[in-house]
Amino acid sequence: MFKKSNVVLLAVCGLVSIPSHAGVYVGLQADNNRVSGDLTDACSDSQKYYERIKKSYSYGVVDCKNDNRSPQMFVGYRFNPIVAIELGYVDFGDVYLSEKTYDNVNMSNPKPDGYVLYYSEKRSGSGDATALSVLLGGDINESFGLYGRAGIYHWNVKSQISWSYPLKSYKGPSDSAKGDAYGWGVGTVYHIKKFDLFAEYRRVNNIGDEEETGENDIKTVSLGFRFNFN
Repeated sequence: MFKKSNVVLLAVCGLVSIPSHAGVYVGLQADNNRVSGDLTDACSDSQKYYERIKKSYSYGVVDCKNDNRSPQMFVGYRFNPIVAIELGYVDFGDVYLSEKTYDNVNMSNPKPDGYVLYYSEKRSGSGDATALSVLLGGDINESFGLYGRAGIYHWNVKSQISWSYPLKSYKGPSDSAKGDAYGWGVGTVYHIKKFDLFAEYRRVNNIGDEEETGENDIKTVSLGFRFNFN
């Protein structure tokens, strides 16, 4: 006679069938990244500042790019139908905050068409990482599966500031930082023979140094494929 725990185990196995086998796989994916944190806070502060002065002799234009698309490559090993380990290279792409200040040439009698570009500033940043993740998942039928991931990201971030006046431009020093961050993700997969097509949502927090480059969180939606050698 079955014990109660055995009955529960059989029920779970019936719900999550696992036809996959152990082996090596490689893959490529396209990431849509969205950055939030110090960058978006600085964008918001700049927009509020120029909103306050727009009715005076100056006004400003703020352009904030906090999303981008980038590729990711990875190789993995599936130990069994449930557990896999994955090593990948992640490109977080480029982001920037651009500010342009326009002044009226006749401050005593401002005119709508009398504004000229007086000052511009651009703060840009880029980053990448090497990621090591553990994946846990299973198939709900022969074609579809679900999985989750947890990993550590060894990141590198660079930032640069430049500014210009009507007659001269300047390029400030660049800053860089390195560190480790933790990330997680969930995804769904569709099997086609030796290929797996997948869609995934991933989040990595605390990328960058708050004092040097700024610190941000990155949310990513990915589409990609894996090729299984087994």
